[in-house]
Amino acid sequence: MLLLFFSTTNFAQSSAEKDIEDHIAKLDDQQIHYLKLGSGPKTLVLLHGWPETSLMWKQMMPKLLGNNEYTIITPDLRGINGSSIPTAEFDKATLAKDVHKLIQYLKLKNVIIIGHDIGGMVTYAYARLYPKEILGFAILDVPLPGLGTWDQLMTTEHVWHFRLHDQKPLAEELVLGKQDIYFRYFIRGHSASPDAVADTSINSYANSYSTYASLNAGFEWYRAFGEDVSFNRSHKEKINVPLLLVGAEFSMKESLTITKDSLQSFGITNIRTAVVDKAGHYIVEEKAEETFKIISKFISEVAR
Repeated sequence: MLLLFFSTTNFAQSSAEKDIEDHIAKLDDQQIHYLKLGSGPKTLVLLHGWPETSLMWKQMMPKLLGNNEYTIITPDLRGINGSSIPTAEFDKATLAKDVHKLIQYLKLKNVIIIGHDIGGMVTYAYARLYPKEILGFAILDVPLPGLGTWDQLMTTEHVWHFRLHDQKPLAEELVLGKQDIYFRYFIRGHSASPDAVADTSINSYANSYSTYASLNAGFEWYRAFGEDVSFNRSHKEKINVPLLLVGAEFSMKESLTITKDSLQSFGITNIRTAVVDKAGHYIVEEKAEETFKIISKFISEVAR
């Protein structure tokens, strides 16, 4: 019976994935690539991290769709996978404005925004810029520049890649042509087990960062952390919109309490936390079912 249940679930998910639409939105001097599923009155915006793309959410999208309650979009951040770079700005507030422009273009309402890794930083900036336009927001397994444990984290070996990515153009010159090797090493090193993220997914991500321009864009997201620190520390307006902070057991779990306290001191009043057990950083792919349960519980509460 148990095997039959999982077989049926996987088949249904694969069938639903066929309904995911691939789009390019042309917005003035910019284009944004995004995936779309569903046409419901409520909106889920799912943002990816580095070195991933919108495809990291593809298997999760059908599970989150519900009974067609939602319109789900997963944009690619500027610089990769068909999303252009209208200006040489990569701070998270600018990336959040890109996402906002897309949401307005698509005329989407009742928005819940969820971001992992760099996408989580963009999600926080979005909530700061447009708090009245969202029902809730979730930040998955990422420190926020300038807040919580950020300063302490900057002194540890865990952020060796921050320092590498900051070296321009050395980082591009070292990694260009070897994206699959670097991404595989990086993702496996931040996962709970070596096979937590499929090789096919890693190859897809590497292909999406295959050019100098796209690789540079990903590194520029890191090089903008100084601007992100200034932005985050300058905003202390009270926000009552529900926030979900999610940490992986082998990644951000231990910092959740400090991050929550820090955000409360900066005016975020409605925070809940959750942990994905036995997971490394890439929770959406490593522990899809557990992550789905946490996210779906949150969105059902805030979208009522």
